[in-house]
Amino acid sequence: MMKSIVARAYSPFCSVFVTEDCDKLANDLGYEDLITLLAPHGDAVGRATVRDSQGMTNTYDDFAIRLGAKRPTERDSGGMLFNPDAMEALLREYIGHYNSDDSAFARFFAKLVAAPPDTAFETFSQPAAHLFCVSSRNPHPLDTLQALAQGQKRDKDCLNFYVLVHDATVEDADNSKHRTIALLERAKKRFGLAGMLELGQEGTPETIPTPQFLTVGDELVNLKTGVGFGSRTLSHADKESIRSLLREFTVQHLIPHMERCIMTWDAVAAGKRGLTGRMFSAGKKWLKFGGSDKQEPGSSIQASGIYPQGSPEQTIRRLADYAFMLRDYRYAYATYELVKRDFLSDKAWKYLAACQEQAAVALLMYTTRLTEKQRVEVLNPLLDSACYTYISRLQLPQYALRMLVVTSDLQCLLGPDAASQGATQWFQKLLDERLVGRLGYALIMLRVSYAFSQSPKGRKAALWQLLSAREWADANQQGEMAKCLELTSPVYDELNWPNNDGTLLTRLKKELAEGRPTSVAS
Repeated sequence: MMKSIVARAYSPFCSVFVTEDCDKLANDLGYEDLITLLAPHGDAVGRATVRDSQGMTNTYDDFAIRLGAKRPTERDSGGMLFNPDAMEALLREYIGHYNSDDSAFARFFAKLVAAPPDTAFETFSQPAAHLFCVSSRNPHPLDTLQALAQGQKRDKDCLNFYVLVHDATVEDADNSKHRTIALLERAKKRFGLAGMLELGQEGTPETIPTPQFLTVGDELVNLKTGVGFGSRTLSHADKESIRSLLREFTVQHLIPHMERCIMTWDAVAAGKRGLTGRMFSAGKKWLKFGGSDKQEPGSSIQASGIYPQGSPEQTIRRLADYAFMLRDYRYAYATYELVKRDFLSDKAWKYLAACQEQAAVALLMYTTRLTEKQRVEVLNPLLDSACYTYISRLQLPQYALRMLVVTSDLQCLLGPDAASQGATQWFQKLLDERLVGRLGYALIMLRVSYAFSQSPKGRKAALWQLLSAREWADANQQGEMAKCLELTSPVYDELNWPNNDGTLLTRLKKELAEGRPTSVAS
């Protein structure tokens, strides 16, 4: 499940540009705008076949794309991934709604990887494609589409796709389906790639799930306004029209476009893979006379610490991200490893930490078995270096939180040793650094217990359940505390000392039995 969440969270991002008439049509159907209407369907594009770097084809049943408005690139630090108070409030909603702690943790996990900001040092939210949308209500649809496209900075590596949205609520001479189909043919001749979407059709309403990868703030707003947890509806015909369009766009146009980009950019990486490229990178490192931090010859980094768009380093990073988005994790890992040498040589700390984070995630996504040697000599140095850089050098603790939660939980899928030794080590690092609020702290403790439960270490698993119960008690979450205490019973009921007067277990049980709010300090 967690691998699927990571794969879909880091799916290709497509920015959507719409006209006012499109938003008006969406509003008539009960949505704020067209992007809000389309976004949930990007989570379920369905089966797609992708060609990897070795020329092998792989089919995925859960392929997804992310649809949203284009956001400005945050060139400096990237700021916070989310508001910590908002995350705590959202966790409170999850805990109250879901019966299972695993479900609440899965939602927490998804929020950490949802909607990564468009920063200079990672490219997952740089658009792989632009969708320009105009409705049949528009008096000059083709000219309007052209104006929309011309309003955007031209990027030869970004695919442009044009969408004619037919308003099925009105059928007259000026707004007939035949007219829209004729416009579609003209759009294809004029722009190249175009598709048609029909909205406002009659039919049985179907529930539309909330997009899984909304930002923390957006989901909290939805829940407070009564929109969350699947309260939206759309007719079956409209739903199928959207899915058909997005599937056609993704399978026939987006994936082949990204595959072509990978082939083109691989030529840039090939130069660094060869002996000459390795010697050149080594030369950059050792020719820093006197420890100067000035930009040395051959480096693309600017005085501001930013690599310009189109530089070899930025291109190779984008190559790795595209491979990751198309689920070629082995190739992505090798490419991250390749470009991080330059980031280290240039002391480009933001780029280096982000690259190390994704290298670790890519490694865990493609491997099915993590040996102790790999964990100690490959994975741990990546996590240790990135964690130090995020927290101490860059003051970006939420990036460290995201990295440690994702990589620790992925290790739980790789066998009892990886779970009980690897995952617990980094979960505890996360707790020691106090990277989460109280409810997040309790959830992470439960995850430590889960990791220990994958091995014969039953007592350690019970201990972390008990520690989590204490956190739930401090947060006045008696229901969660009761679940934890119940799960410790198979271990502690067979022992005498945990049930003696004055122990943490006894005190928590007493507070629970009395049914009053509790605050347990130790």
